[in-house]
Amino acid sequence: MIAVNKIDRVDRVEVLKHLASAAAELGLADAEYFPVSATTGEGVAALVEHLTARMPEGPRYFPSGMVSDVPEAFYVAELVREQLLRHAEEERSALDRVPGDRVGLAEDPLARSSSSATHKRAS
Repeated sequence: MIAVNKIDRVDRVEVLKHLASAAAELGLADAEYFPVSATTGEGVAALVEHLTARMPEGPRYFPSGMVSDVPEAFYVAELVREQLLRHAEEERSALDRVPGDRVGLAEDPLARSSSSATHKRAS
């Protein structure tokens, strides 16, 4: 079986001529040829279908109906976590746009110098 790529760059008749010539020169008259174009996708379905039909069936790793070794609850937890993080990011972004004096802060509490924080603790 031989797959020939880039058939979109030349005329179909030219591809067939070159395949016949190569088969004669290399002694591959009984080989199966699959002209494909990765760019356009032409011929790829036939190649995949041929390869799939030739592959032996592998061992069953999971019971019938089970598609993963991870329980469904794990995926649900991941979806919930993703949504919580997205909403938390939206809330943080909204708070970044609110001036500090509108929420009762005269200044940014994180921007205070360490000496003023020490002075307030001492008094």
